[in-house]
Amino acid sequence: MYKKHLSIVLFYFLSFSVFAQGKIDFEKIEHNFGKIKEDGGLAEVIFTFQNKGNKPLSLTNVQASCGCTTPSWTKDPIAIGGTGTIKAAYDPMNRVGAFTKNITVISDGEPNTTILTITGEVLERVKGITDFYPVESGNLRFKNSFINFDQIYFGQTDTASTIVYNQGTSPISFDFVNTYLPAHLSVSSTMMSIAPQKTAILTFTFDGSKRKDWGSMYENLTIKTTDDKEPNKSFNISGNIVEDFSKVDLAKAPKISFNKTEHKFGTMGFNEKQTTVFTITNTGVGKLILRKVKASCGCTATDPKKMELAAGESTTVDVTYTSGSATGNQRKSVSVIANDPKLPETTLYIEADVVDKSENKTPESVVNPAEIKNILPENVVLQKPASVVEEGKKVVLESANNLPKIADYQIGSRVYLRSNFGKSKEVTVTGFVEEKNENKLKIRIADTEGKKNLMLDGIELNQNLIIWDEFQKWSLNKPSK
Repeated sequence: MYKKHLSIVLFYFLSFSVFAQGKIDFEKIEHNFGKIKEDGGLAEVIFTFQNKGNKPLSLTNVQASCGCTTPSWTKDPIAIGGTGTIKAAYDPMNRVGAFTKNITVISDGEPNTTILTITGEVLERVKGITDFYPVESGNLRFKNSFINFDQIYFGQTDTASTIVYNQGTSPISFDFVNTYLPAHLSVSSTMMSIAPQKTAILTFTFDGSKRKDWGSMYENLTIKTTDDKEPNKSFNISGNIVEDFSKVDLAKAPKISFNKTEHKFGTMGFNEKQTTVFTITNTGVGKLILRKVKASCGCTATDPKKMELAAGESTTVDVTYTSGSATGNQRKSVSVIANDPKLPETTLYIEADVVDKSENKTPESVVNPAEIKNILPENVVLQKPASVVEEGKKVVLESANNLPKIADYQIGSRVYLRSNFGKSKEVTVTGFVEEKNENKLKIRIADTEGKKNLMLDGIELNQNLIIWDEFQKWSLNKPSK
């Protein structure tokens, strides 16, 4: 009988242990905000839930379906019978119309996943001057300061415009006489003097006959005005100069072909130079004219041996890449513009994996963290207890003289990374090394932001490196909890 009762007790005990878990129960899983104003600020709702299980409950993650909602939730475990909350916020600005957004709630209880839904309709706000003319420059506002001509046919003229609004209290005039303009650009205004709270149309004219070029063009233009707050107005001018193929007989047109459009140099060291050759062939009928060959930064391309190719003829372009000190995969491009109506512009690519091939490595020896006090420079104070510098501990670097510090991480004369530590910074100690030839102590620490890479002696470290001699009177504080 005793054994039978014991078995029953054990059965219920084990059953309770196996099935013990939290149970999440929401008061509601949907909320309709109704009609809300676009400029009315965040629309917020709080979803309340109770743990109706027999074990404490924790929310492991709460994720909105897009960045429009910003959820916050109870982070501490919810006791049996206790309650928690999830707050969802929706930003209606620039999101006019009906919306439906989901918030996925994941817990260690039952159910594991719950979907919360918020709905509503955003009513458009009454728009004003800042909406119509968003670019502000002194007392003037512009509809746009980026003037894009889009496609400009070679040798032809094109125009683009923007609207300017005077938000000041005095008339403002454009001083085109004292404004430097390149020969191929001109500017005019519907009103030379713009009265307060009035607008004018500013028109830019591009004269293709005065700029014999092909492909993308970018220019910065500064126009002088009588605005006493900010007289110089800056504009970015862009466009793509292309060929007009509207009257070309496609049956008699040239056709550009390449032996390759990509070349991989493989592994290269710092400041090395390698060259490859691209072959261009006219596989069409008419004469192929190479209008322009342009290389991106970091590589050079020679002009083709021949700029005009009869049907069946070929020429070559030498492309040279010079690696700098940036490590990793490097990809550069060369644009070839021709009179092929079906392929007027082709992009050629070169690629290399740049590594540090230096043979003169600095010997390093791992130092026991317990011995750190014996080799620290005198100008670095290590606070007690010594355990604060054990590997894996989070510590705070703090400037003793309350001045911000900037650390340069370098090998020889090469600066690999610069980091502004300000007056303090929390880091994680991951090891200690000593540079014997210079007798400098270096402490490897992982940046808590985890965003920096450092190449040290050919070994890539996802962590920072501190040269303690570069920090004057710094101290290590106790680890954070």
